[in-house]
Amino acid sequence: MSRSIKDEDMDDVENIAVKNPKIDAELLAEAIRLSRALRAQGVPRRGYNLIPPFRRPPPVKEDTKP
Repeated sequence: MSRSIKDEDMDDVENIAVKNPKIDAELLAEAIRLSRALRAQGVPRRGYNLIPPFRRPPPVKEDTKP
């Protein structure tokens, strides 16, 4: 990948790379480009259907059969 990572939101990539030196900035930039291309094609973001931690769990119905 000899392309320059100076594209649209590369300031974010640079900030992330400075804060975490273990991250490969070029790989992160490519991942951002790919996810944007997929969203532009209509692929939705992955929803994991997790309940937020601040939300109460649904009530448990007890079985009344003997």
